[in-house]
Amino acid sequence: MVPPKTNTENLIVISGGVGEDISFDVELANLYQSRIILIDPSEIAIAHFTQVLNSLGESKKTDYSNSSRQDVSSYDLSSISAENFKYLPFGLWNESKTLNFYEPPDKRRDASSSINGIHSNYKTNQISTQIKVVTIGNIMDDLSLSHIDILKLDIEGSALEVISRMFKDKIFPIQILVEIDEMHFPSFKSKFRAEKLFRLISNNRYKLASIDSCDFLYLRIDYIQ
Repeated sequence: MVPPKTNTENLIVISGGVGEDISFDVELANLYQSRIILIDPSEIAIAHFTQVLNSLGESKKTDYSNSSRQDVSSYDLSSISAENFKYLPFGLWNESKTLNFYEPPDKRRDASSSINGIHSNYKTNQISTQIKVVTIGNIMDDLSLSHIDILKLDIEGSALEVISRMFKDKIFPIQILVEIDEMHFPSFKSKFRAEKLFRLISNNRYKLASIDSCDFLYLRIDYIQ
C-alpha cells in the first residue's frame, strides 16, 4: 500500500533486514522513484546487493520465487540507477554500539543471525559474530533525512527495541511494515514481547491496516483519509 500522500514520488524508505529478497524495494523504486536505504550486516545480503548493482539496466527475466530468496534476474532493473539505493552493512538496535549476532541452530530453516538468540529460545551460546548496530535516528542524522515515508523491518526479533527507540526519538514513519518474528518461535517470552510491540505501535497513533501471516502493516492515524 502506498502512503496516503498527495505526492507519492520520491518516497523515503528504510528497509531493515533485506537478506536475499529486495523485491519490495525494487518495485517501490520502479513505481515511485523512491530513495531506499537497505540495511543488513550479513554477508549473503551484501553479496546479493552487489549482484543487483552489477545488473542495473537489465530487464526482468524470471518470475519471483515464493521463498525468501530471489534470483537477481527476477528484478526489473531496467529503469533503476544506483542513486535509488543506499546500502548500510549494519544491524538495527536501540543504541549505536557493537553487539554479538548469534547464528541460528538450523541454517536450513533460518539463514539470518539475531541479537537476542530468538531462534533458540533466546539462548546466546551459539556461534556469534560482532556487528556494528545503529538506531533509526542515527541513520536519519547521517543521511540528513527529515522524515521516513515507509519503515520495513524483518530483523529477527529486534523490532521491539528498534521501534521503541525510534518513537522515543520522535520519529514516526507514515507506514510501518514489520514481521513479528516472535510468532515464528512461540514461547512465553515471545508472546510477551509480541504483545508489548503491538501495544507500543498502537499507543503511538498507528492503526493496523493489514495482516499476512506474521507480517503486519500499520498506518499513522494522522495520514488516514
